[in-house]
Amino acid sequence: MGSSGCILKRRKDINIEQLINDIELAAKKANLLTQMGKKHYSKDTNEFEYVTFNIFDSDMEQDVLLYLFNISEYDYDEKFDWIAPGEKLIHIINVEDFYLCERLMLDFIYEYLSINKNDIFWDEQDWFYTYDSIKTIKNREFDKDWCYKPFTQ
Repeated sequence: MGSSGCILKRRKDINIEQLINDIELAAKKANLLTQMGKKHYSKDTNEFEYVTFNIFDSDMEQDVLLYLFNISEYDYDEKFDWIAPGEKLIHIINVEDFYLCERLMLDFIYEYLSINKNDIFWDEQDWFYTYDSIKTIKNREFDKDWCYKPFTQ
């Protein structure tokens, strides 16, 4: 059992191909390795549905799994409106089981958010982190519990 989270993006900023590039670039900037899975498409409409990424540390000893989902023009869930009212945040990237991979996650999330400064990392304990909070956490002495508690200055 582990912890999971997601990356939230404003609906109007979603571009799947750009997100694929951003995931790979963020991993590269963090000195992490990526392995992108096969893109999955709907059998009925042939529209892109999702793609997975494994993000590995340089020794290939730790990894996390990401799912990048497509959204339709009708997808919108008000679940995250409390974080950024009016921004229409969409759960676009799922991050699976990052327990014991906290440094890898911090390094990846920092680089990803440095590219996508309006996005937000949210974890299942209802903590969320903006680029500014992740930047502050990254500049501190490493705390393996950074993602299991709310951000404090």
